[in-house]
Amino acid sequence: MSQENEKLNQIEIEKEIRRSEAEGGNANFKRKTLSSFSLFQKKVKVGIDLEEAIILGGVSLGGITIEGDLNLKGIQIKGPLYLAEALVKGSLNLERAKVEGVVNLVGATIEKNVFGSALNVVGFVSLSKAKIGKDVNLEKIITKSANYEGLIIKGDVFFDFAWIDGNVNLEDSQIQGLLSFENAIIENNLILENTQIENYLLLKTVTVKGNTNLKETKCERVIRTFRSAQEP
Repeated sequence: MSQENEKLNQIEIEKEIRRSEAEGGNANFKRKTLSSFSLFQKKVKVGIDLEEAIILGGVSLGGITIEGDLNLKGIQIKGPLYLAEALVKGSLNLERAKVEGVVNLVGATIEKNVFGSALNVVGFVSLSKAKIGKDVNLEKIITKSANYEGLIIKGDVFFDFAWIDGNVNLEDSQIQGLLSFENAIIENNLILENTQIENYLLLKTVTVKGNTNLKETKCERVIRTFRSAQEP
């Protein structure tokens, strides 16, 4: 078995993090296969690189502090991604990630950017109450509804009560549910050009301090109460 395909256990994961902290580089799990990845409420003094890794279960990073970037570019997760109340002191990269479960960033703080173009999720995505220090780029994402033992989980996307100190871009995305920005604050532009939303687009009491682009946006209905510098 090659080193890249070797399945790591929890002891080996924590050993790699300690080694990286001692040497000052990112914890490297790039292209590794892991049964699961859990660092709940841990403090990690370096960035974590899981680019193109395969996680056979879920990823549980709730309440974690990462003093660097969290790179999940191209990762495959056979379960949910849990980052609620996490603090990432760099950027979060979810580009081309495939998640067979929900993506939960409720209450998370990402001090720099969220990169997530072409993210593919079976379940909902929630950034409710999240604080993002720069831009959120989720262009060309796909969310799909799921049936778990008779329970339907819609492919909704939530930004309720979130604060984004930059742009929010969901251009060319396909959302199999609703898209909600209730009481969100966006310090720059909201870009929803050619976004396909199966259900409602909720813009209730959202504050957009730049422009709002709804060109070719398709949804069942738009519900809005804008506080915007420039109405779409």
